[in-house]
Amino acid sequence: MWGGMIQAPEYENEVMILFSHMLQHFNMRIIQFGTLFPDAIVERKKGKKWEKLNIEFELYSSSFQSHLPDKERKCDIVVCWENNHWGKNESQKKHYDIIKLKKELEAIL
Repeated sequence: MWGGMIQAPEYENEVMILFSHMLQHFNMRIIQFGTLFPDAIVERKKGKKWEKLNIEFELYSSSFQSHLPDKERKCDIVVCWENNHWGKNESQKKHYDIIKLKKELEAIL
C-alpha cells in the first residue's frame, strides 16, 4: 500500500488519510480539514500560483450523489478510493474533477 497504510481504504476517513499521504503527488497542500462541507480546502500549484479548491472525500464516487445538487457547484474535486458506476447522474460529473486514489496508486507502484 502507501504511506504506512497496509490495506485498501474501507471508510471515508481512510481515504482522507491516504490522500494526505499523497499530497506531493498531486502538487497540493492542505489548508483545512472539516466536518461540514467541504471536507477539505486545499491549494494546488499551477505554474507559480496556488489555486484554492474545495474537496469532498468518498470511499466510492457514487456516494457523492447523495450531496447533489446542493453541493455540486461548490465542490471542485471529489477524492475517492474507486470511481464506481455513477448511475443516473452521469452528466453531473462534468462540474468537478474526480481523483481516484486506487488508479493513481496503480500508476505509481
